[in-house]
Amino acid sequence: MAETQAPQRLKSGKSTSLWLPLLHLGLRPAILCHRVLQIVHLSGKHGSPREKGFQKRREDQFAESDPPVRQVFKNLRSSIKGKAPAVAPSTKVKKMKPITKPRGRSVTPDRSVDENLLNSVCDVLPLLREVGLLKTVKSVCDYSKLLTYEFYCNLNEEIDDLTSKWCMRIFIRGDWYVFGPDVINEYYGLKPVDEDEIIEWDLVAKTLTEGVVTEWPSIDTNALSSSEFTSKFVILHRIALHNWLPSAHFHTVSKTLVGLIFRVGTKMTVDLGKRIFSHMLTLIHPREQKVKLPYPNLICGVLTSKV
Repeated sequence: MAETQAPQRLKSGKSTSLWLPLLHLGLRPAILCHRVLQIVHLSGKHGSPREKGFQKRREDQFAESDPPVRQVFKNLRSSIKGKAPAVAPSTKVKKMKPITKPRGRSVTPDRSVDENLLNSVCDVLPLLREVGLLKTVKSVCDYSKLLTYEFYCNLNEEIDDLTSKWCMRIFIRGDWYVFGPDVINEYYGLKPVDEDEIIEWDLVAKTLTEGVVTEWPSIDTNALSSSEFTSKFVILHRIALHNWLPSAHFHTVSKTLVGLIFRVGTKMTVDLGKRIFSHMLTLIHPREQKVKLPYPNLICGVLTSKV
């Protein structure tokens, strides 16, 4: 008896017409409810034109009542589909920062030292004055990037070829200039000298580190660490990195650079012009693609003094 009774909702309303054919089939109320829900779902999905029109009017009313939320999802869907959302034209103009790309390689300008600060740390200035290298850290002129670029672009192997017509000469801005070790030494007020060869590299390591390193490193390393230098040689190393033999390796000091600061620190003879000129020649075919261009102040000072 309970199985043939319809739900309370069927006793009133026009929805009873949906249940009567199914009740005569002897189906249970649970099954009847499930079937009716399917019928209602399908009818609501496909709906009559009248219902569709009513639903559309409700969506329009909802869009007008809450436009920001709807607009967000519209914009999101349009961006996913690759279509630009319909946005009202704005009269405000956004200021954008100009995108600037670096032109050419960067340069490594020479640095002048602060005499008062340097005297308070150690007695390097009297040493530089005695060996004749004070001008390399004190009288630093201005430089031009364009002139530096043009100098290194025109630098070639013939400038160091003694049999070449253009030996020790470089073409800059329509004129030929004499440029070589002697010209560099003359600019700094130095004289060309013959350097004594360094044989005992173990003694060099002991001197620069004050006995911390007793032997020169193996051939695989062939360099010293600047963290083990004394304060005197640390300052000489910093000066050499910017003004004498510029390098990007601050902590690992090559054998060539160690030999230079050892000569300066122990007052040995140094041909600085020859060393600087040899370092310039290594940039004709640099190993690194983005190596910085050294000596812009020296190049500008030498070329402008020849005008």
